[in-house]
Amino acid sequence: MVAIDAYIRNPTIKMCEPDKQQAELVSLLKANGASLVGFGDVSEISADLTHGLPTAISVAVHYDYDIVNTLDINEELFHKHLYSLNEPIMKLIELTESSMQAWGYQFKSIGIPSPIESNKQLENFCQFPQKTAATRAGLGWLGKSSLLITPQYGPRVKLFTTLTNANFANAKPINNNKCGSCQNCVIICPCNAIKNHGWQNGVERDKMIDVYKCNEYRLNFKTTIGRKHSCGLCIKVCKFGQSQNKG
Repeated sequence: MVAIDAYIRNPTIKMCEPDKQQAELVSLLKANGASLVGFGDVSEISADLTHGLPTAISVAVHYDYDIVNTLDINEELFHKHLYSLNEPIMKLIELTESSMQAWGYQFKSIGIPSPIESNKQLENFCQFPQKTAATRAGLGWLGKSSLLITPQYGPRVKLFTTLTNANFANAKPINNNKCGSCQNCVIICPCNAIKNHGWQNGVERDKMIDVYKCNEYRLNFKTTIGRKHSCGLCIKVCKFGQSQNKG
């Protein structure tokens, strides 16, 4: 682990060029638990959402491989695992913001969203599209489930995004899916919310998934420990998550 104060006090890091800053930031985040780090141009998404911060630093932390594989028989463990990732993600956000501040850049981090408790709340929910930002940063594409699919971990990741005006090198965006004819998530969905529509950049979410039907089903998973974020079956069955990196 790298201490924030020690990192900021290092003048060779603080005063270096953007390409070196970018490399140092990637090393810092990965040393502190980030699984994937990408940089993308999100100025096309919305000027109102980016507010002069055209570059997205997109960071993913992967789920525990074995916990995902047993989520259908141990829902409580999966639920607790999702929440357990909030603390390390907040640490990564703090590291990112401290670096941006030390280097004199403007920035804004997208917070971890609160659980949606009703369809009415979902209807009024407006947040920066972090999954879209991840496609702009080259981390992956959106599957038919509308989840981000990464080559390394499939949809078994949790994201955060920091917007900045730093002049970092952006990745080549991913504009098309690699799901092909696979229908694993479509078939497994217990409420038939996934519509078997392949993603490409610009496709509206409603063409891919009925989020209200999905959310209504997930609301049935309230227990003494609270509301589950997801029934998770589409996460478990994705062929990319099953066949790729288990670490």
